[in-house]
Amino acid sequence: MTGIKANIRSFRYLRIPVKPHTQTTTRCTPFEIPCWRAIVQFVLSAGGGLTGEISTMLNNAAELAIRNGDELIDMTHLEHVCRITQ
Repeated sequence: MTGIKANIRSFRYLRIPVKPHTQTTTRCTPFEIPCWRAIVQFVLSAGGGLTGEISTMLNNAAELAIRNGDELIDMTHLEHVCRITQ
């Protein structure tokens, strides 16, 4: 097959879940990064749970981070963007 049909057919395999190897799961203790939880909760509440609002907020925060020369979006960027839009 060529073209679009071949590409669509290859996406079928993306639905197969990726399972970690059993040896790596027993060696590593899972942990949660608390600051990510706070960021996610902030974004969800500030965006009202609406995908479009969350997307706009993240895009604006990313643009602000880039303009400031930062390599990541942090809470200061998100809070700044939320203050501007309110």
